[in-house]
Amino acid sequence: MGIESLKQQARNHEQNAEWQSALDQYTEVLAELAGDEQVDIGLHHRMGDLYVRVGGLDQAVEHYVKAVELYREAYLPNNAIAVCKKIIRHVPQHHGAYLLMGRIRGEQGFLPEARENFLAYADCMASDGDMDESVRALIEFCDLAPDDVDARVMLAEQMVAQGREEEAAEHLRVAHRHYEHIGDAQQAEDMKARIVAIGGTTVEETSPELEDTSDEDDFVDLGAMILGGMAEKSTHFKVSCEEPSGDEQADFATVLAQFEDKVSENLDSNDVQTHHDLGTAYKNMGLLDEAIGSFQAALRASADHLPTYELLGQTFLEMGRPEAAVKSMERAFEVATAGEEELVGIYYYLGLAYTKLNSRQTVME
Repeated sequence: MGIESLKQQARNHEQNAEWQSALDQYTEVLAELAGDEQVDIGLHHRMGDLYVRVGGLDQAVEHYVKAVELYREAYLPNNAIAVCKKIIRHVPQHHGAYLLMGRIRGEQGFLPEARENFLAYADCMASDGDMDESVRALIEFCDLAPDDVDARVMLAEQMVAQGREEEAAEHLRVAHRHYEHIGDAQQAEDMKARIVAIGGTTVEETSPELEDTSDEDDFVDLGAMILGGMAEKSTHFKVSCEEPSGDEQADFATVLAQFEDKVSENLDSNDVQTHHDLGTAYKNMGLLDEAIGSFQAALRASADHLPTYELLGQTFLEMGRPEAAVKSMERAFEVATAGEEELVGIYYYLGLAYTKLNSRQTVME
């Protein structure tokens, strides 16, 4: 029997409220689709609804989660979010739906919503006694939103409760540097006190080796190397001058890490142009992960900076990640206020991304 005939029989059973019979027919449809290597997002969604009707909540979650996965692959995040909310409504003990929503919102760049869901998931895991997973989720969110100091402090508190004081102290040091950077002396002192209270060393005690008092000729001006004079704000950073290890890649990685620390301390988070220029320089040097971070920082500073969306998409394409390229460049259309001529580059690279995805969808519909 063909797929369409099976679907029609299933719909007839639904009209007669014969839910289990409808599920049986739809299960046959899935088997036929699998044999033809086809998928039907709506079918998984519908079967989840039907399993809820017959009380098969485990099976409902299985199909709902599959639908979420397929909606994400099809770049339909709002549909995926709607299914996650169904899971929470019908099976509230399935906390993984919060994690899914957090990741989806993170992919969209909606960090406040991502934060809400990641923290909800972490709280549920902690309430269930799974502190390891709670901490892991908070780490994942802090990687996604490194500037969210409150979440980082919450993570440090959970790490202390697990006896992971050294890791907690490192996150508190990041918070301390943030508060010093924005001039909040009271919060900075509070972070310092927390570090000391868990037996850690403060920022001042761990950083002097970065300030070399040797002659000016000994400094490594990686800022000038990377930015080439594009940024006026303090690229003249002094770091300890160590003997090369013989591993050029490792030595460069060490200097680059020191440079990035100095950038985070000296570069204004609202300086969109310098973040954009820094990302461009990283990209030209082949440091694609670093370029992505700088472009994302630029967009946090100014969500309507179209040149950054274009370069972010190009970088994801160079990394072989066309899905991420599509998501990043499509966001430009949500905030664009410029004329069509300023979107030409984004249309072009978006078309390349769709081509790489072997998608029939075109940029201009």
